[in-house]
Amino acid sequence: MVVNPVASPSDRKLAALRVLFSAAAATAMLPGTASAYTAPPPIGQPCNPGTWSSNGVQPCQSADLGHFVAASGATSQTPAPMGSYVDTTGATAAKLAPLGRYVDTVGAASAKLAPLGSYVDTVGATAAKLAPLGSYSDTAGASSPKLAPLGRYVDTVGATAAKLAPVGSYVDTVGATGAKLAPLGRYVDTVGATSAKLAPLGSYVDTVGAAAAKLAPLGRYVDTVGAASAKLAPVGSYVDTVGATAAKLAPLGSYSDTAGASSPKLAPLGSYVDTVGAASAKLAPLGRYVDTVGATSAKVAPLGSYVDSVGATAAKLAPLGSYVDTVGAAAAKPAPLGRYVDTVGATAAKLAPVGYFVGSTGQSAPQAAPAGTFAAGLGSSAASPCAVGTNAYGAASACRIIQAGFQGAGVGPLLGSNFGTGGSHDLGAMLPGDSVAITITNTSADVANQHQLTGLTLLSYTLSNPAQFDLTGFTSGMELAAGGGSVPLSLHAKAGLPPGAFSVMLTLNTDQEADYRTAGRQFSYTFTGFNAVAVPEPESAVLLLAGLGALALWRRRQGGAGAGARGA
Repeated sequence: MVVNPVASPSDRKLAALRVLFSAAAATAMLPGTASAYTAPPPIGQPCNPGTWSSNGVQPCQSADLGHFVAASGATSQTPAPMGSYVDTTGATAAKLAPLGRYVDTVGAASAKLAPLGSYVDTVGATAAKLAPLGSYSDTAGASSPKLAPLGRYVDTVGATAAKLAPVGSYVDTVGATGAKLAPLGRYVDTVGATSAKLAPLGSYVDTVGAAAAKLAPLGRYVDTVGAASAKLAPVGSYVDTVGATAAKLAPLGSYSDTAGASSPKLAPLGSYVDTVGAASAKLAPLGRYVDTVGATSAKVAPLGSYVDSVGATAAKLAPLGSYVDTVGAAAAKPAPLGRYVDTVGATAAKLAPVGYFVGSTGQSAPQAAPAGTFAAGLGSSAASPCAVGTNAYGAASACRIIQAGFQGAGVGPLLGSNFGTGGSHDLGAMLPGDSVAITITNTSADVANQHQLTGLTLLSYTLSNPAQFDLTGFTSGMELAAGGGSVPLSLHAKAGLPPGAFSVMLTLNTDQEADYRTAGRQFSYTFTGFNAVAVPEPESAVLLLAGLGALALWRRRQGGAGAGARGA
């Protein structure tokens, strides 16, 4: 028997027992068999660990890859179990699959790397684990998965990479299994975002998962960050730009009467706006008007006009018969008694002139005092009848005296002359061809609005001896105005004047103390004198010359005017 000198005592005992067993078997018969047991070969040295042979003794062979032999004298090799491997021949033990690797078969000669999307976090693993939701494995042989970082997520098992949060969503935690949609008022405009952005001033987000904020449209505004909606411009304001952060107040002259207006409305004709932020225009009040759009105030009705309704676009001119003497009037005033208005747009009523009257209010013209009546002063409201003994001819300011001896109120002409109002007057010596100046004057101081009331009409004249005298400068119907109207007349001695004493009567027919241009008072003048045309004796020539000189002096003194007077 060959004993391995290096074997342990136990191994040597085991080898001896095997030899004995083999010898006994060689001589014994197995029951039911006819053949005899064949004796084993002679006992040899046992195989060392890591080697084996069919009888466990040398010659031995090394354990194959994937197998091992743990003890000496092995008759077989053991395959590496699952979770382990043998990567060398002659191995005495299997190696456990390290972290990141696994063995899913027996007899493996190597461990498998955990593939992408999986990992092995224990030794001796028989399988790789898939990366769970929220994590991934992007390298082979990973011993642990990676958590999805901020801005990324993993929504499947066995992922090899984390997904970027898409536009409109974000991931704000590690290990996320999904992206969060941007909430109302926020948005995400980039991939891989870790947070949602607040909608800035002037914009809003009204849907979840928005990739951009919306600008506030016309008529709306956003005055806070993170808004989910835009605010309507309130009444009295407007928004005329997109992306506005505030509404604008309607300026003076305009208003906004609806919410969400994109522009203010101009105050229309007849109305105005005098405050900012107005929700409506004001109607022009009584006495005022607005004639332009977009007015900030109402105009005051000027003098001569008025406004009698609200919301007027123009002032009305005071009509005939009325006037307006104040600004801002709501009505025209009717012309009062004694006054009238004959133009539109008058600022005052006119006084009825003398000779006229206004007997009712609101008149556009005065009435002439009828014939037989008068209106003495300005602003008369009625005509007064002429007293008996007087008369007027329409539109008169006074009544003409038409009766001799009348003592009441009245006016009329008054004749005067340089020879008074009549009587006898001695002219002295007068030769044929000589003339005597006679000035007739209307000395009346009465004042009236018509010449018919005070004018003196010289209707005609008569001479008692027209063969000897005539009156030059006289025209029938001539009229002398009151206050000194006069006419120069001349009493002319004709060639037929006989020598010696003479007497001639001049009668003037006038309308004094009568209706105008009708026969009235007569004024008679008697002129006396002598015609000194006889040829003197030679011895009396001196006396004749002296007498002629005295006559000339006397006539010069007689040239003064006589005082005028009304006769009975």
